[in-house]
Amino acid sequence: MPWVGQLDQGGYHGYNEDGALYPLHPKTVVSLVGGGKLVPPTTGALSDRSKGDVLSKGIAILQTIWFVIQCIARLAEHLPITNLEVMTLAYTVMTVAMYIAWWDKPQNVSCAIRVPVDSDRQTAEVDDGDFIYLRAIGHYVLGSQDDEVVLRSLRRVPTFWAGVPDPDVVLKADIIALPVAMAFGAVHCLAWSYPFTSHAELLLWRTSAIVIISVPAGVLIMCCLIMKADVSPKGVKIAGGFIGLISILIGAPLYICARIIFFIFAFTTLASLPHAIYQTVQWTDFIPHI
Repeated sequence: MPWVGQLDQGGYHGYNEDGALYPLHPKTVVSLVGGGKLVPPTTGALSDRSKGDVLSKGIAILQTIWFVIQCIARLAEHLPITNLEVMTLAYTVMTVAMYIAWWDKPQNVSCAIRVPVDSDRQTAEVDDGDFIYLRAIGHYVLGSQDDEVVLRSLRRVPTFWAGVPDPDVVLKADIIALPVAMAFGAVHCLAWSYPFTSHAELLLWRTSAIVIISVPAGVLIMCCLIMKADVSPKGVKIAGGFIGLISILIGAPLYICARIIFFIFAFTTLASLPHAIYQTVQWTDFIPHI
């Protein structure tokens, strides 16, 4: 159902004779469709509204694949690749994953689908308590800031609004996405034996690669244990919570530091590249010829 992809993007707006009122909540749209009061757009209609097509997406993917092939060819000929290329190669893992997940997602749709509503625009109630700012900070720290958003008081969906999804759906999505995050870290291991200028830099890179793999792995274990908590002993749930707590309190700062180290070394190591970096791939070695 491609039309579902527009629910959390503010793709459906309520309107009356006075014009657009407010973006509709995803649950409201689903309820209208289920009750036969709203006919969702077809796949063709959404594709027609999208600014991205198969050609543009295909070209982007081909460019990504060509870069990956070049890196693989250099490794096959035992030629080094720079740390910047290793980091870029790691990001291609994320890019491919996002293209797969968002292949049918309409791109850069600027006009919402109008849905007739009877109610007028309402204003959200504002809590003027002494702790409103502390509560807002707490929501952002815990990632629950979307709970405070009242769509009926807005003209458009906030930029980073993700709605209030079903926790079970979020858990399943995390279980799918976390292996991709682990693969992102694993790619950095390609520079495991890179000729850094000092042994300390080599150890920092290796340690950072292990951290980038281990932290998502810990969260993945936690998610799997939580999923089985309903049918498993109480100890499984406690173990999952403990692993999750360790991953957040210890793993998150380490993960941030590791990403910063990767970013710094990706550019600082360009100042002292090995001579083999400048050698090109002999493509004829891979093509059968006489």
